[in-house]
Amino acid sequence: MKGNFFRRKTFFSIFSAFLAMIFSLTVFSVENGQDKGEKNIWEELSDTYFQGSIPPEAELLQAIRKALPSWAANSSRIYTEKFYNGPPAWQLILNHPTGKRAAKETNIRNGFLLIYMVQARANVFPERLKDSFNWELPESELELFTVYLGKTEGYYWFVKGDLFHINTLRNAFKFKDGENFQKIMAKALNIMDFDHFTARTAILYFKDRKDDSPVYIHKAMEEWKKEKLDPPYQHLEAIKLCGGKTAGKILTQIAVSKDRGLARKAIDCLLESPELAEEKFLKRLIYLPEYTTSVLEIFSKRNKLSLILPDLEKIIERPRSIMQYAVSVEAHRKISRKLLTVPEINAASHIRLRMVRLGDTKDSSKFVPLDDSGATHLTEKVERKRIEPFVNVIIRSRDIEAAVAASLLLASLDQGNEQFLSTEYIRRVHSVGIELLQALPPDKIQIILERLDKHIKEDKSRMYMEKVMKELGIRQ
Repeated sequence: MKGNFFRRKTFFSIFSAFLAMIFSLTVFSVENGQDKGEKNIWEELSDTYFQGSIPPEAELLQAIRKALPSWAANSSRIYTEKFYNGPPAWQLILNHPTGKRAAKETNIRNGFLLIYMVQARANVFPERLKDSFNWELPESELELFTVYLGKTEGYYWFVKGDLFHINTLRNAFKFKDGENFQKIMAKALNIMDFDHFTARTAILYFKDRKDDSPVYIHKAMEEWKKEKLDPPYQHLEAIKLCGGKTAGKILTQIAVSKDRGLARKAIDCLLESPELAEEKFLKRLIYLPEYTTSVLEIFSKRNKLSLILPDLEKIIERPRSIMQYAVSVEAHRKISRKLLTVPEINAASHIRLRMVRLGDTKDSSKFVPLDDSGATHLTEKVERKRIEPFVNVIIRSRDIEAAVAASLLLASLDQGNEQFLSTEYIRRVHSVGIELLQALPPDKIQIILERLDKHIKEDKSRMYMEKVMKELGIRQ
């Protein structure tokens, strides 16, 4: 018995020494490998096949909740479906109630996000995995999208939900690869769901992109035009918000298209973001009466007014409206003579201002005399005295073109869309405008007015030109 005991003790001693030797060799080899920047076999295996654990780390799930703070987790579990034979996946369902509709008991606009997180492995093609999951969600008034977001934190991420919150999740993590989100957002502009939620989300997404996003938006716009009757204004707004040369080029192409309604909207977008508009296009646009003032302001801000001096001279010779004529004369004189204000045009503004009486505007009460003591006549005398210095500036001017422009501004004063001014006030201002034209040299006046009458085409301007020509006796 004693001999057997010693034999056993000797065997265990030898076996322990052997294990210690093996362990020391293993540690040595691992440390040696780490010194060379190499990974041991278990680290390599983990990186290749099991990037990310199932279930995910608590910190990662917490980061998702932090990105969507008002959302609650309805379900968080290992994904197990009979038909699913892909790599291990984690399913996370988030819910965000947005309030009940009065007409229904069901919370049809509840927000849901369905997320699948798949361990990143070699030889796995995530684009093919998207269709292997169960994507069923409750009914929603918002359009729901199914998107492969990309790879991050050792997982391939797949999600279904409304586009706003998918983008929120996407911005919270640094995803690599994934589907082309510009394409997805461009197509989303064609979605008309509850309160245009998806389209508005897409418009905001494109703000300051300054990349090739406008190309995708333009393609989506062409698809919209084939299927819808409404103008694709949301696409133009998105292109404008993108900014950059590509956006400006596409908007300019649309601005010169045969579709007048769409062209006008594109022009509006270019004028709202003038940095997108090229000088060549703006020099063409200045000839359209409704845009002359806006284009002048853009060139003024760019300190390049001298570039459009030849264009202004052409407009003065062949204007299409009275306002375009007056604005062009004023701008031409400021540029060519380096003036801050044009005396004749400035005088016309003062005349208009000093002729306003109580009751002439919406926010003032009309003065009604209690007796017939000639109060109205006295008012007219005072008014005449107030405007006399400015009348003299116009009728004594050596610049007949500027004097005519100033007088026509008064003779064609319009109430505008808001009907802000009284008809009596407009009548009095018109009368002064005609008096000024009558006081100017008739031979020179007739030449200018006949030239304007020949070229002016805008409806209201034509009406006022005919009235002026008759009152001056140039036309019967």
